[in-house]
Amino acid sequence: MYGLKTRRPATRFGFTVSKKVGDAVVRNRLRRRLREICRLHLAAFAPGWDVVFVARSDGAQASYAGLLQAFHAQSERLGCCVSAP
Repeated sequence: MYGLKTRRPATRFGFTVSKKVGDAVVRNRLRRRLREICRLHLAAFAPGWDVVFVARSDGAQASYAGLLQAFHAQSERLGCCVSAP
């Protein structure tokens, strides 16, 4: 997860999943899970951030709870949340 503080009023998210992660079904499933996590935790983000999620091959086998835990750790590391996720 990479983030950049911008002057825009809204927070934007981007997702990238390499072909090394798996076939199209696996990549799309991982992308959908990440989008859902962002949708549910959008209110916790401070406005004006561009956040890019770079999915690694371990994410394909990770459970939703595992992805959520990684999301919390990375968003805390970035400092882009206004409240605890």
